[in-house]
Amino acid sequence: MNFKDQIDRFLVKKIFLLLFLLIVVLPFLQKKFAFVSIVPLQEFRPKVKMPEGNVIAKLYSEGRQYAHKYGNYFDDNYGFRDILIRLKNQLDYSVFGLSDNLILGKDGWMEYRDVIEKELIANERMNDAHRASLENRLLRLNAFLADNGITLILVPTPRKFSIHPEHFPNIKVIRPDKTAFDRLIDFFYHHPEIHFIDAEKVLNGIKEKYPVFYKTDTHWNQIAAFCVARELVNKIATISGKKLTWDHKLVLNTVANFSGGLNNDLATFDPPTEERNDIVWTWAPKVTTITGPSPFQYRHLAPPESCFDLLPKTVIVGDSFAGYFFYAGLYEYFADIYSIHNKFFNKFLIPEGTKFVIFQFHEVMLAKLLQYNEFWGEAAVPCINWVKSSYCFKSFNEAKLNPTKDDVFYSGCKQHTDQPNPSRVTYPPIVLPPEFTIELLLTPRDVQKAFACILSNTSGLNDGIDVLALDTPDAYCFQWLNGKWSPPVIFHLINNCRSYLAITFENGKVEIFVNGESVASINANLAVAQSDMPLNIGEGEGGRGRFNGFIEEVRISNNVIAADAIRERFQKMSLNDGD
Repeated sequence: MNFKDQIDRFLVKKIFLLLFLLIVVLPFLQKKFAFVSIVPLQEFRPKVKMPEGNVIAKLYSEGRQYAHKYGNYFDDNYGFRDILIRLKNQLDYSVFGLSDNLILGKDGWMEYRDVIEKELIANERMNDAHRASLENRLLRLNAFLADNGITLILVPTPRKFSIHPEHFPNIKVIRPDKTAFDRLIDFFYHHPEIHFIDAEKVLNGIKEKYPVFYKTDTHWNQIAAFCVARELVNKIATISGKKLTWDHKLVLNTVANFSGGLNNDLATFDPPTEERNDIVWTWAPKVTTITGPSPFQYRHLAPPESCFDLLPKTVIVGDSFAGYFFYAGLYEYFADIYSIHNKFFNKFLIPEGTKFVIFQFHEVMLAKLLQYNEFWGEAAVPCINWVKSSYCFKSFNEAKLNPTKDDVFYSGCKQHTDQPNPSRVTYPPIVLPPEFTIELLLTPRDVQKAFACILSNTSGLNDGIDVLALDTPDAYCFQWLNGKWSPPVIFHLINNCRSYLAITFENGKVEIFVNGESVASINANLAVAQSDMPLNIGEGEGGRGRFNGFIEEVRISNNVIAADAIRERFQKMSLNDGD
């Protein structure tokens, strides 16, 4: 080999080494200086934050634990991450016709993969007992409202794969000839005491003339909502004896290059677009929309001089599909109408004077509805009766938890998280046994931020537990992770009142006690995955959601405390509270 060949080989090696170093260093440079403009992915979640402290010092002092936290941060934040994800997704979509998060149908139709492969399958796995339980709940809700002079109207809403099965010929789920949703509709037809709108029949009747679902979004469109809203208004007018009929005309404006929410999960460089048909309001709007009152999302009020000719006070309970009724002009026919998301609805929350409750739920929610204890108002402490002397300590006196020999963790933290700039109380990671009990003495204050954290050892990714406030007054939940989130177990606490909260966990079976009374339970058949994150009290990891209140004591024990023992503990703690 001559000298020139040696030089050439040396240059090739040098160039290769430089390229390798450049590939390694570029993500750090991009993260630091952002020299390339990148359109961020729409992930609708907080990214993992940089762990606190000096990296070198922390690696030396904490070793693998800090390295794991820093690795999670880097995986979520390195430069060019979003470009590389889009590149991979574009190749999958354009070359192989695949998507990790979506089911891709014919002619650009798509749907969330989890909706079909998890939620729809959960529907079809409902046995006769499950279906009977759901049907009986609806009958009880209907009877409860009727006893209080309120008419329930159900609006079961089909999904796009039921209305347009021809666009999903390769659907992963082989659906039975009569689906769980079909059986529920049959049940409604055989129970005339239940009023309902057969939205599937309405949409099948117009789909040859109008598009009724978006290709690139999971929802029905404004045309579908308009036609179902028309049926609703006419039905309520008939029941209430009003000489009123839907008189809005269907006038459309076509918007080009619409990109629906499913494209956020497709996450390519060049997402597909479609035409969107918006309803043109040919009528003069007369209703005023205001936010709240909480937990209601909105209240829509007509001018007093118009109320006599309009439909009476109504509550509409629904999910994101119900939001399309606004564009359809539904609220213009009501004197007073409240809207609330169905997962926060409780039959005890209905405003005084309400005459109708419209309850909209979509097709793949059937199995989920069985998990919503509060949805049906069946909690042991219904919200209109929360403030009872037996449910509230009147003083701090002698009520204490105190450590025991069975403790996995104990802290008399005395944390006033409602004070200005409180410091988060953080403890080293704990190992949770398959069976455990969490006990807390705490006092929530008037206003909680949504998802304020009482106790947590999860980063929100794959493992750990969370006790959180929800975005509806006085509502909280317990959840845990094992590669996926468990269903939320929802309970309520009284504001400005000291409470004894106990949560028992037995291999995925959870029961929640407030001041000695069982208020919620679930059997999710999902273990807790062990977390190596710190145990945070009063605030989540990375400053996520500070609890507004006073957390006096926290204890986690390595056994399931029996219901009678929990009740006895509360009684002993409250004996000295006086009148």
